[in-house]
Amino acid sequence: MTAETAKPGYHLKYHADEDRLLVSVDIPPAQEYAMALTRRLTKHLLAALAANYVKSATAAAIKNPATREIVLNFEHGSAVGAGVAGGEIRQDAGGKSLVAAPRTVREIRIAPSAQGNTAMLMNDGERTLTIDLTAQRIHIFIAAVLDIAVQAAWDFPTIAAWLDAAPPATAMPRVLH
Repeated sequence: MTAETAKPGYHLKYHADEDRLLVSVDIPPAQEYAMALTRRLTKHLLAALAANYVKSATAAAIKNPATREIVLNFEHGSAVGAGVAGGEIRQDAGGKSLVAAPRTVREIRIAPSAQGNTAMLMNDGERTLTIDLTAQRIHIFIAAVLDIAVQAAWDFPTIAAWLDAAPPATAMPRVLH
């Protein structure tokens, strides 16, 4: 499984031989620079992005945890659906060569960007790759990585309840007789 996002020019691919997630950026005219993420680092990155989103989301003001999880789950599904429908995420056609062998990411920083988005800075010890994520693109990035993790048979624990496909158990209807 590979995913490509249209506007920022970054790509997500699974490298089965090394069991790594590759995050790459376009280098004109037809090349890519890639960095490799381990399972463990990917799991921590997803948890950090989800936690960072929750702090800044409108749902953060909702006091009832069950209601907050339902709202976050809805926002996530809506953002991913809009991204797919709008062409923000699509299957990667591939065909671009890498300028160098992917190096393993050593450090990831998540910080607010000047535009009010979230900047994700990945450092492989040689270069730093910066990806600017809007609220919608955080959802798209998380969904694409989780999809790749499932197809790669990475057995991640629940990152955040609102990322689960099913509604939280507290939202189950009760039958009263």
